Amino acid sequence: MAHSQQYGINTTKTKKLLIGTVQKLRHSDKDELDLYLNGTKLGEIKNEKLLGIKLDKHLKLAKHIEYLIRKLNSRICLLKRAKEHLTIHCRKLLYNAIIKPILEYCCTVWGNCSKEQLIRLLKIQKRCARLILNANFRDNSVKLFTEL
Repeated sequence: MAHSQQYGINTTKTKKLLIGTVQKLRHSDKDELDLYLNGTKLGEIKNEKLLGIKLDKHLKLAKHIEYLIRKLNSRICLLKRAKEHLTIHCRKLLYNAIIKPILEYCCTVWGNCSKEQLIRLLKIQKRCARLILNANFRDNSVKLFTEL
């Protein structure tokens, strides 16, 4: 019995992702890695979700930031709908429960994000602060963050 069949590896579902810097992959003689398992060539993917983070072959987080923003926007809608029925303290608790963990998970690896991506995430945080404190769009966000 082949080793991969013994452990139930499905060659049609198993994919590969060649990871490297933009420069290394550009200067490599091959742009694709030919990898076979039980005589079956593995398909290639453009990006993959690994431990909750979407990565591409250059380890850029653009896809992950897009994923985060979509996820956060849906949670912010929930906060917005509940705002009328909750006190500020309860709004803070709701933020800490459903939004803050998404923002904080693996935020230490965001160092290679573009400035524009980080600004988009900052805008989401500002939006949350305004919702929690029932503040106006023109209110100074630094003061709002200090109050929170």
